[in-house]
Amino acid sequence: MLSSNLMEDIYMSTYTIIGDSIYLFFDNKPNKDIRDYLILNKWKWNPIRKAWMHKQEITTEAVAEMAIFLYDISINKPDMIHQIVNEQKQSIKPEQIDLSYDNDVHIVKNMDDHQFHKTVNYSGNITICYKSGNKDKQIVPIVYCKNCNKYYILQADYDSLYSKTKVPLVRFISDKKGFDSLREESPLKLFGYNVSQKENLSSKERHNILKMIYKKGIMPKRIIVSYLYSFINSHTNEIFITARERWQSDIDYVNKNFST
Repeated sequence: MLSSNLMEDIYMSTYTIIGDSIYLFFDNKPNKDIRDYLILNKWKWNPIRKAWMHKQEITTEAVAEMAIFLYDISINKPDMIHQIVNEQKQSIKPEQIDLSYDNDVHIVKNMDDHQFHKTVNYSGNITICYKSGNKDKQIVPIVYCKNCNKYYILQADYDSLYSKTKVPLVRFISDKKGFDSLREESPLKLFGYNVSQKENLSSKERHNILKMIYKKGIMPKRIIVSYLYSFINSHTNEIFITARERWQSDIDYVNKNFST
């Protein structure tokens, strides 16, 4: 639903031409439907000029027509702009990209912090590994932020990649300190690797699991080592001293016996 002050938003907007771009100014911040409509029609927020910018492939007449159009439907059909935005979003099919351990994907609750960044929506093609050793593909929404040069995934989509019998073969990163987004599951745990005193796997048993994961191409050497180091760095309490020693021993084994 459009805000009641949209008429003022539209009437108070002005535009100017600077170089090869048209800048559209609003005295009041347009609501989300209007902002989405501008973005879908190739307008970009310029934080320096505090205006919406469009390359001058659009005419000034078109800018005026757009303002009249938005004002008209806000008075006569206030739900139409929301419907138009949804139809435009559904008609856009994101390009598909393959993601692997070569890509760091950052987990976020939402993309609010990137609202005015230049972003691209993708369908992320992610390899899923099952406990049987079989692999499959799963498609999830991924956003690439050009300003940050990072890939992002929403927490809910990240959670959908995991179960007791499957894990994704992609490295995920939590940007928010204290944000409980990283799951305990990993390809190592999926195949029975652990250093707990309860399970008390011998060095040979742990090494055989690591060897199997490496030889089946589930994880390359550098990722196995990266996981083991992350376990050490996230378990600094004295009660984990034995676990840290075992992880370090396994790192030494991997570095000595696995090729790059």
